[in-house]
Amino acid sequence: MEVVDTGRRRFSIEAKQRIVEESYCCGDPVTVVARRHGLFPGQLFGWRRMARQGALGALNPKMANTGLLRL
Repeated sequence: MEVVDTGRRRFSIEAKQRIVEESYCCGDPVTVVARRHGLFPGQLFGWRRMARQGALGALNPKMANTGLLRL
């Protein structure tokens, strides 16, 4: 994560991928995973949608086998 002058945080693609994977695998609700990382749930839901559309690049291949992601 990077903090820029405006006070906004920027997450790397790798950080977004890791958080999205955690939101599918850990069994916790998305809201809990989001709060754990200092995110709003809507932001994490947006990243999950981007992952389904392939906009976050390739996620962990094990995720494809769960049936949770349509890759």
